Amino acid sequence: MVLNLLIKIRNRLLNYYNKTRFKYFGDNALILKPCLISNPKYIEIGEGVFIREYARIEAVDDYRGKKFTPVLKIKKGTHIEQFFHVGACESVEIGENVLIAGRVYISDHNHEFRSIDKPIVEQGIELGGKVVIEDNAWLGEGCVVLPGVTIGKGSVIGSNAVVTKNVPPYSVAVGIPARVIRQYSPQTKSWELLR
Repeated sequence: MVLNLLIKIRNRLLNYYNKTRFKYFGDNALILKPCLISNPKYIEIGEGVFIREYARIEAVDDYRGKKFTPVLKIKKGTHIEQFFHVGACESVEIGENVLIAGRVYISDHNHEFRSIDKPIVEQGIELGGKVVIEDNAWLGEGCVVLPGVTIGKGSVIGSNAVVTKNVPPYSVAVGIPARVIRQYSPQTKSWELLR
């Protein structure tokens, strides 16, 4: 009972602290032991968002002198497991009540590698387009969402999939690169295999 009370007090203090440093930090949101949070002034965390340990949440506004104005939103009710990594230079928006398994990576940018005479780490960042994960989606363990992708409402991304193009709403996508193998049919009210 005393331990539960101490946990509640800790969570309220963390919530209050986070409200002062994030662009927006909703009530009852909680980020447990993050590995890294960069530039929280650009990050919005909705009500009731829960992010487990060792997350790396990056809003990049400057890389090797190149300036960005990042937008990073994780909307209410979303639940994210351990070792999550998200990077935004342009815009990454994760909708409401999204379920994200462990070791998921989402980014709207890539490192440049045009010159073979310079180390990649010195070449800067290349924007790839905004990323949107719509409401009620589920991203499986270890999947990767690349720049310029929208994952539709209620869609499921299989474990270790690499999403390189848009996934329509209420679809199941698997593989490398991810391809849609099932979609929900409102007519039959069931998930149907695509041929």
